[in-house]
Amino acid sequence: MAVAGYDGVTVVSEGNEVEPVVVTIADILNGTGIKDYENKFVRLEDVNFAAEGLANKNVTLVDDSDNEIILRDNFGVLTDVVFEE
Repeated sequence: MAVAGYDGVTVVSEGNEVEPVVVTIADILNGTGIKDYENKFVRLEDVNFAAEGLANKNVTLVDDSDNEIILRDNFGVLTDVVFEE
């Protein structure tokens, strides 16, 4: 399918914004874990990159309580933007 252009196309939408669920690493590690947050827009706050935070497209995040989570960056979204080589 090809579109020549979107001139004259107006998208109108209201009331369907996706709001992030703010969680901590501890929230993800406790309870039923990551399954609680599947198919949700999740925002981690108060985390830092670990000293060796990037290895083989894995990004390690740590919080003030030394909880750690590893994000897999299969598509190079984080590693290409956040880290300078």
